[in-house]
Amino acid sequence: MKKIIFILFGMFSIISLSQEKDIESFSFSVVMPSSSEDLSQKNISKLETKIHKIISRYGISGENFFDTFLIFPKIDINDESVIEGMRNITVIDLDLTLFVQERKSKRIFSSYTQSLRGSGKNKEKAITNAFVNISTNKKNLKDFLKNSKNKIVDYYNNNCELIIKDLDFLISTQNFRKAISQVFTVPREASKCYTKVQEKSVIAFSKYQIFLCNKNIHEAEVELSKNEYRKALQKLKEIDVSSPCSKKAKELISKISKHVDEKEIKEEKLLLKKYNDKLDMEKYRLNIMRDIAREYYRSKPSTIIYKSLF
Repeated sequence: MKKIIFILFGMFSIISLSQEKDIESFSFSVVMPSSSEDLSQKNISKLETKIHKIISRYGISGENFFDTFLIFPKIDINDESVIEGMRNITVIDLDLTLFVQERKSKRIFSSYTQSLRGSGKNKEKAITNAFVNISTNKKNLKDFLKNSKNKIVDYYNNNCELIIKDLDFLISTQNFRKAISQVFTVPREASKCYTKVQEKSVIAFSKYQIFLCNKNIHEAEVELSKNEYRKALQKLKEIDVSSPCSKKAKELISKISKHVDEKEIKEEKLLLKKYNDKLDMEKYRLNIMRDIAREYYRSKPSTIIYKSLF
């Protein structure tokens, strides 16, 4: 008996990017279903683990802030039977389909289906066993992910003018944090567009620093007045060495260094350093922009309703 698992109305969770991940690496947001009559939480956890293993095997991260491109499963149960004996065994035949989709347009970039069979003492264990049997090294699976990746790179390169136009608008309306954050949605692999958006990021970051300059100094001084040295450091960390507030920031960091240990002040000492090397300056600014992007997307958690993907 063929049975399609209807999980269209289930809420899906987005796997957030950890601080240690490189946010410019190629990545999908792995979207998993809530538990249902046919899928238990154990089933979902097993399938989620398998999907992460599959995509990481082919050099793609399954953790992503941006939710631009999603990878999600659909499960069709084709047959469920019970083999009677001293211990009854449930046998499940199902098709697992993986989709890669661009979230905003709902465009499906690629899909892949694998037929599976699992068995166990009950339905839950049979489905889990089927997911255990997912092969991660099939050629068709590799082609699916490679094709998805190539299409996404083409998507960014072909739509680069629109991306640049959107960044220009965000900068002109002083939505600097969003502009800086959107820069990081373009993966390095999309080299034609990646270089162009990086140039825009410098403009957005410079204008953002001017915008934040007095605000951050004031907030840092308020935290210092309360002896909240770590919070003051966090505010000063956002100030670029070339901003109008740089000199004042250096003075405040010198004061703070008397109240915190070397480990805590180490990162902020970058502000005290004279960057004669242009490459060092660029690396420093890139790290700050990454932090801005992380904080921006972390402040805007995303929940997806599965039916909206279709």
